[in-house]
Amino acid sequence: MPRLLAFLCCIWYCQSVELRGSSPEGPRQLSKAEASQLLDEAVAVFQRPENKQRLLDAASVANKEQDPTQKMMLMMSNVMPLAQSMMHDPMTKYGFSDDDALAVLSQVQALAKGDATMSAKLELLQGALQGSVH
Repeated sequence: MPRLLAFLCCIWYCQSVELRGSSPEGPRQLSKAEASQLLDEAVAVFQRPENKQRLLDAASVANKEQDPTQKMMLMMSNVMPLAQSMMHDPMTKYGFSDDDALAVLSQVQALAKGDATMSAKLELLQGALQGSVH
């Protein structure tokens, strides 16, 4: 039962982040060039020493959790909001709100398919969000 509750809370959190502040039709579409530039900015933001440490600290709390559902909840409640706050300026620059982060990430992932450079940068970011910042 606790796992189901944690899972449902995680889904609710993801949906509320997605829906809050977004227009009914969702965020605008990025071009591949914009997605690549935003990805470059995200890598630069997450690799700043102070941001790296903050991400590592937040992720290390979640990574200590043995239960995968609880771990995911901790990642969503600690790491994701931190990453969103770090990406505020780049997101705003491209016309997005902090609440558009998951939808924008999904767009970037779709645009990166088949592009080795963008895919490598996405792997770096995903690692950062899981506590393995290089």
